[in-house]
Amino acid sequence: MMSCFDRVMSIHDDLKISEIFDSGRLKFNSFIRNRKLNFVDIMWLIIYRRGLSLSLDLHDYCKIKKIVRVSKQAFSKARKNINPEVFKVLNFKYLNRAYENTKYKTFMGYVLLAIDGCNLNLLNDKTLKEEYGGITNKDDMVVRVKAISSGIYDCLNNMMINFKIAPYKTSEKELAIKNIEEALKLFKSEQMIIIFNRGYPSLELFNYLMKKGIKFLFRIKTDSYKKEKRSMKTNDEFIDFIISKSQVNHIKNEQVKKDLLKTRKHSLRITKVKLSTGARTFNK
Repeated sequence: MMSCFDRVMSIHDDLKISEIFDSGRLKFNSFIRNRKLNFVDIMWLIIYRRGLSLSLDLHDYCKIKKIVRVSKQAFSKARKNINPEVFKVLNFKYLNRAYENTKYKTFMGYVLLAIDGCNLNLLNDKTLKEEYGGITNKDDMVVRVKAISSGIYDCLNNMMINFKIAPYKTSEKELAIKNIEEALKLFKSEQMIIIFNRGYPSLELFNYLMKKGIKFLFRIKTDSYKKEKRSMKTNDEFIDFIISKSQVNHIKNEQVKKDLLKTRKHSLRITKVKLSTGARTFNK
């Protein structure tokens, strides 16, 4: 069984693998010369910076390595040759070791995951504006650069499984599915329970999760699914959600739309929970 310290230190060994070296360079001829800071040094400094100023971090690192001190400018120039995609590879290797070689916590045998996202304010930079878009005016011009993010998190083991940033107009449900697809590389679908907040309930997401065999829990807004909630005779029961053409018209993916209309209905459990404030919340 690997300790947390051993898992962290194993990343240093990963950096020496030729696959990581090749995928971590933006240019083929980067990091091939014998420099003061090689590829491993640059990556190590990026990952394990301690929150001090860059000058102090470089000073301490060079002192430990017993090399001539490197300037901030030299470090920043070398960092521009790093392919950011390499961090995804390293993160997956780290997570894979964590779940394969440690006794991780579960809830009744299930990995308890949660998905949520938020809007991000970005710099008013031309490149960022073209990549992510944002809030537009009446002439459809971006006046505030923003992006949308989404992450899936292991609630019991305090591990971020996957995190994505996408253009501002991307659907949060679309990003959530991408998060789940990454989680499925680590866990089997029947091993997971995924928790969602009030912005996520939708027929297409219910359908996707049920087809994957993933258990789920959604918090529902008070004004959502009123017809289904009115039909409840108790505070905890299964209700049939009938799928009609009008309910799927907003879905852009034609295959998903066809699948839902073919399914016709979903039988889902709704639970009414009285909060300590006296208000009621609905879970599905």
